[in-house]
Amino acid sequence: MKKNLTSLLLAILCAFFGVTDASAFLMADASALAAAVNEGANARATAGVENQGVHTMTDKNVGLVTDTTRLGSPDLIDDPIDQLICKMFQSGIALDQIGRHLQQVKQNGMRYSFWSVDTRPIESVTTAAVGNVANATTIALPVANINIFDKTDIIVVPSVRGYEFNSATTSRASYLVPLVLYVQAIDSQNGTLICQAVNGKYATTGSLIPFIPKSTRVYRLGHAASEGDVQTTPYAALPEPDELFMQIFKTQVMESTISIDSEKKVNWSLADQQELALYNMRKEIELSYIYGVKGYFRDLNTKRYVYTCSGVIQQILEKGTVIPLTLSTMTESTLLTDVVKTIFLGNSGSASRYMFAGSDFVAKVGGLGNVSKQIDATQVFRKFGVDWKSIQFMSWQLNLYQHPLLDQIGLSKCAIVLDLPHVRKNVFRSLTNDVLDLIKSGVFDGKSTVWTEISSIGLKYPKCHAFIYDTTQFAPVATAETNL
Repeated sequence: MKKNLTSLLLAILCAFFGVTDASAFLMADASALAAAVNEGANARATAGVENQGVHTMTDKNVGLVTDTTRLGSPDLIDDPIDQLICKMFQSGIALDQIGRHLQQVKQNGMRYSFWSVDTRPIESVTTAAVGNVANATTIALPVANINIFDKTDIIVVPSVRGYEFNSATTSRASYLVPLVLYVQAIDSQNGTLICQAVNGKYATTGSLIPFIPKSTRVYRLGHAASEGDVQTTPYAALPEPDELFMQIFKTQVMESTISIDSEKKVNWSLADQQELALYNMRKEIELSYIYGVKGYFRDLNTKRYVYTCSGVIQQILEKGTVIPLTLSTMTESTLLTDVVKTIFLGNSGSASRYMFAGSDFVAKVGGLGNVSKQIDATQVFRKFGVDWKSIQFMSWQLNLYQHPLLDQIGLSKCAIVLDLPHVRKNVFRSLTNDVLDLIKSGVFDGKSTVWTEISSIGLKYPKCHAFIYDTTQFAPVATAETNL
């Protein structure tokens, strides 16, 4: 079979170069091989009389060696071939893998929405200085967001000292209890809260509410009803929708019948190609889940509409927790104060979250004192089919995974933190394969398999998720644009 292929190839080459006599081509080839031996081996060589090979001569006590053979007849030595093909698959599909372990929500369309509602804020700041007016039983407290307060609310002003309740002394020198106010009424027109002091300065000669500077933080504690009150300010909350799109992911493998039946040097079958294609598809899904952008547009060539799904980075940048930093200057202290506290505080997420980090981020964090000790001391644990390293910060836990694809998309100094109980994989069509009978349809003499999945990933309660990025690596700029 090899001889027939060689003859066919020789005939094609002769026709291409305009050689009518194949022996002339062989002579040129044998002469070139002989020249290669003369130049690169410890032997002298010449082409045969009929140009059917290379004849070598060596010095005494030096016979034919493999180096000379490889130069004079490159295909003569049949080198062994390892039949086991090394399939270099990276473990870079962690998000896709986790999505197949989480609860999958079946959707009945390419667009879907989910509704969410959080709790009412408790913090505001004053927009002007007030107080320190003698015999003023109330003050009009101007705040930035008046709508988070109700009548009968109790407000604490942590940065201003109050007075000891029902005490003869009026000195605050050693009294550290902060000032507390009671909301008597709300002046919506002027944006102020009409407050009286719970622990102000009271005396037989009058009363005083201490001075409260501008931009002072105040916090709403709760209602304080009086005896006989049957009702209070009604409370209601309205959820808001978020809309996400599905994306159609596809991959296809085709091989002709002749190619399938042809003998190959190694064990490489249609099943091997299908395995590789399926992995590449899952890798594409992973990248879309990370960096994808929600979109709906018309393909100008096919005139068909295309949906693209929103990745976790877009969802976090728009509504989640964003933490910019300079990785090179990070210390153990700034890791705790600027990163860990920001991830866990200010939301009602889980105490254990999952971090997908680039190699530079892992190297930097893993080299910090306490973190390094924990990484060395703790065992790898497997969950959702992924191996994690646990890092403990008091009652908070970060489960770390070095994601190789973040390096490939230029985010080696960045990290994504997900609160998995608030992650949903939405599926319109689960991963399925269809075998196409192209022979009967007269399209192609061979076999073809198509895999399809229609899905997206959605982050519920976005504030529980974080994107940590190095400002020297992730810094999109608004480039020049032309007005339309």
